[in-house]
Amino acid sequence: MSFVCRVCGKCCRDLVFKDNGLLRGLTLLPEEVQFFPEEQVQPYFGVGKRPYDPKFQILAYQLTTAECPNLMEDKCTNYEKRPSSCKQYPFSLDPDQEEDALLGIDMNCPAAVEMVNNSDGR
Repeated sequence: MSFVCRVCGKCCRDLVFKDNGLLRGLTLLPEEVQFFPEEQVQPYFGVGKRPYDPKFQILAYQLTTAECPNLMEDKCTNYEKRPSSCKQYPFSLDPDQEEDALLGIDMNCPAAVEMVNNSDGR
């Protein structure tokens, strides 16, 4: 089974969604933040006692816009330096009820739907 991107840009839109009542955006690692406008990025996940504690460390950020600012005419203008989340798309590791990791596939991606429909189930 192989994945061939259609370059439709669908994966770069509708990036903000509700998750357990909270708005979530595209996850960015600290080293990926520099490729996005500062006003469109906010902290997402950190460790420490309090956010204002000097030892508090932010481990991940999130993009706060529904459409990626690097998308132009359905193509990524920063393709070589795109975030890890984008590199793995349409695949993701999703924990199941027993906390084992499962491979998830975003079925909003036309190429993923085609790949699954053309697979022989192996």
